[in-house]
Amino acid sequence: MTGDGGAIPIIVGSGRSGTTWVQDTVARANGYATAFEPLHPNAVPNMATFSGLYLKTEDHCLGLESFLKQLFKGQVSNTWVNYRVRPDRLAIQKSHFSHPRAFYEWLRRWRKYARHYVDYRRDRGKPVLVKCIRANLMLPWLASHFNVRIAAIVRHPGAVVESKMRLGGDDWEPEVVIERYRSQSGLMEELPGAHERLSYERLTPAGRHALIWCIENKLLVERAAKWGIVLTYYEDLLDDSADDMWQAVVEGLGLKHVPDRVSRCRASQQASLLTAKSGYESGHSGGWRSRLSTAQIDEIQQILDVFEINQYNMNSMLPCRRRANGP
Repeated sequence: MTGDGGAIPIIVGSGRSGTTWVQDTVARANGYATAFEPLHPNAVPNMATFSGLYLKTEDHCLGLESFLKQLFKGQVSNTWVNYRVRPDRLAIQKSHFSHPRAFYEWLRRWRKYARHYVDYRRDRGKPVLVKCIRANLMLPWLASHFNVRIAAIVRHPGAVVESKMRLGGDDWEPEVVIERYRSQSGLMEELPGAHERLSYERLTPAGRHALIWCIENKLLVERAAKWGIVLTYYEDLLDDSADDMWQAVVEGLGLKHVPDRVSRCRASQQASLLTAKSGYESGHSGGWRSRLSTAQIDEIQQILDVFEINQYNMNSMLPCRRRANGP
């Protein structure tokens, strides 16, 4: 009922990195149900304490461990985890009657919930493919406490920053996330000197989102191989000849079936592809670069330099490793 050797397959990455697309595409190809972002602090309130938590292999976290045991068995009942609609946004409020648009938005969410209930209910009871966007800092702990297979998706920081700023809302509030990270002394010790060289108060929203990207991805890109995690770049998965990349993701998760090219071009329930075409055009920006100012691009690059991130550069849409090796 699970992946290779009974392992639970988990897809991780920062928010807005294409993890939903990968989860849906792989789950469909392998006949899996999906558990969606179980560490969302607003949608799953009892997990707020553990959202974005830095954990070492030897750490003990009984509350999180107990919850994940139930999740991996498909026994968590939550409208967000199971049907991708936040339960706090389904409750009727007086404000919904103050303006027709507010009432329409509330009604739209209920329609979405009804649609997703029909779509995902039929998958209940199947093995579960989990997707987390707030677990990058606890991956060694996860691997040491559970029988899991993990695949990580990393996307260009410029694209992630632009997407979060464009969407806005409490899901992507940078100050709250930064404070959560800054309050964890063990995490700050893992980033020697980098956080100290930044003046958080002077960063623009673009800079703050870039800071979050660096905190969430620096250790991952440097240690994925050591942790036994398959790391794949989002931009590589979009390539028309990316069969080997998808093969690596599927094998890393302990699954068998690689999604075909047609299914890989389908938009997920939560997100859309960078391009609607079959394949990826290396010169195509997806629009994110054109929506960032020169000052924002420069600020993001400065933060990447402070954290000594060399996998991406703001002068290119592709991972630097891929540019070095050719298209």
